[in-house]
Amino acid sequence: MASFGLARLAGVAALAAALVAGGLAVPARSYADPAAQGPATAAPATQSLIVDGDMVLTGEGPLATADPTQACTERNLYPQGDQVLFRVRVIDPVTQQPMDDTQLASVTRTMPDGTTHALQYGGLSRGQSRDHAWKYIWEIPDDYPTGTVNYQITAVDKLGRTGTYFTWDSPPSELTITPKSNA
Repeated sequence: MASFGLARLAGVAALAAALVAGGLAVPARSYADPAAQGPATAAPATQSLIVDGDMVLTGEGPLATADPTQACTERNLYPQGDQVLFRVRVIDPVTQQPMDDTQLASVTRTMPDGTTHALQYGGLSRGQSRDHAWKYIWEIPDDYPTGTVNYQITAVDKLGRTGTYFTWDSPPSELTITPKSNA
């Protein structure tokens, strides 16, 4: 997920259109006990929002990378005590356009333990970009357990439509917390 450019959005929109046209439903992982959820029910594909995102080093906040050339670079390994910037785009499946804070009721990140954090809509790169996205800076606690973190991002629009982003089920791509560096 290297870019939030128009080509990327066109690719996401084309994939969504193909899924809708083919009636394909993609199963998703859940953090809840599957037995407690009951039978799975799927909303019509045309009602699902398209949620796409990435995680990068942050150039903002008290723990921002000291090297400005590293700000907004993607990686999956973050040491305890570091910051992760989650950037998310939500696409309307009908208009195939990004959705802003006037169209969405909420965008939240859910961690495996069930805690949630609201993402905020705004500009990227401290005003150096005309691009906007939903974002959240997570300051990883110094005592956060090491290992992979399978989070999810859920968007709900003001019409009640929803969409969820799930992390890749591939360790090299998953958010991984490493021990704090003493360097």
